[in-house]
Amino acid sequence: MASISTIGVGSGLPLDSLLTQIEAAERSKLTPITTKQKSNTAKISAYGSLKSSLTELQKTVQALKQSKTFSPTSATSSGTGVSVAASSGAVAGSYQVKVNTLAQAHNVATENFSSKTDPIAGAGKLTIGVGGKDVDIDIAEGSTLETIRNQINNSGAGVSATIINTGDATNPYKLSIASKTTGTDNQVSVSFAGTGDLSTKLNDAAHGGSMTQVQAAANAEIEVNGISISSQSNTLEEAIGGVTMTVNQAGSTQTVTVAKDTGAVKTSIQSFVDAYNAYIKTTASTTSFNEDPTLSGKLLGDSTLRGIKSTISDSMNTAQTGEYQIMAQFGVKLNVDGTLVIDDEKLTKAIETNGDAVTSFFSGTDGFATRLDKTLTNLLSTEGPLETATAGLTKANESLTEQADKMEDSIQATVSRYRTQFSSLDTLVSKNNSTMSYLTEQFNIMAKNSSSS
Repeated sequence: MASISTIGVGSGLPLDSLLTQIEAAERSKLTPITTKQKSNTAKISAYGSLKSSLTELQKTVQALKQSKTFSPTSATSSGTGVSVAASSGAVAGSYQVKVNTLAQAHNVATENFSSKTDPIAGAGKLTIGVGGKDVDIDIAEGSTLETIRNQINNSGAGVSATIINTGDATNPYKLSIASKTTGTDNQVSVSFAGTGDLSTKLNDAAHGGSMTQVQAAANAEIEVNGISISSQSNTLEEAIGGVTMTVNQAGSTQTVTVAKDTGAVKTSIQSFVDAYNAYIKTTASTTSFNEDPTLSGKLLGDSTLRGIKSTISDSMNTAQTGEYQIMAQFGVKLNVDGTLVIDDEKLTKAIETNGDAVTSFFSGTDGFATRLDKTLTNLLSTEGPLETATAGLTKANESLTEQADKMEDSIQATVSRYRTQFSSLDTLVSKNNSTMSYLTEQFNIMAKNSSSS
């Protein structure tokens, strides 16, 4: 809005106030345009909320149309020596697991040194091998036990080097080199080709040096239902199909139980119910009525929303073929307000005693979830009703903006024209006032002179 320069000072007329009123009257012509734009923007926002709720609903529906959603298993162990985790492919059953030995990492150590920071005589090439892979490390003259440790740890040789203080009064320090990987396939080999004390102290026994074995490499040895199994690692992936076992205590025997995870199935169905109820609440809030229209839902009476609700309702209410035709038969019921509620006892019983029928209801080519997913895909597509309605409102707002810009130009032109006219009037009246004042003064002088003579 352009500023209004003060006019009417010369004439004494309230021209400035009058011009302000004219501009306000002209600007009121913009009100219908801005009101419509705000209404359209509010509807676009409401469509966005509806789209978000339908998108979240579709995520849960897509999970329910997968048959694997209804075949999860859980694994438990009767003791602490074995921890277990089941995947969807695990077969229900009970397994006796005996842990005979744990997998261990190979560990060798040097003879004792008097200092970890004093230079050690010698230089050359240190070769460390783990699992058939050798890494060469160049050791410079004057290296200390600490620098050698750091070089080993930075070499990527697959080992961990540590300086250990044995407490010996004269020579307390040892360099320990341990494989980072357990099992007999990952034994550590240490050899040094060079000069000085390092040529002996950094060679293991197999290479004529003084390094000794601290811990032998070992595999995990377990029995599952009496069948012996060996593993390089303490984590076994296929000892029991679909079950990952981690053994941590030798000499223990536990019972590992694999069973269908009813709770996981219920959680998937509950997620669908929660998402559907969120959709229902979104439609309710966007169509709510209030005597004050400004407080009513932004999609009250909206034909696009009515069509979406009708389409989803048809999908929800179409009976399935099979043992279960509707969800209420296995505990998912419809409330009066349109939301869903779960009868936990009834649903649990259906999953535990008739799980195949529940699976068949939701999944498969003609399953409830498959059909509802197709419906939601159509509703949420770029050519669906939501995108079409939103695009229409966006285009309408762009047109309204153009109208508002033209109207603004017209208002400015009108105000400018009146300002020019008022300015001319102000000047004219001001001149007339000056002339009238001059003539009045002259007449007064003439009258005074006439009376004195």
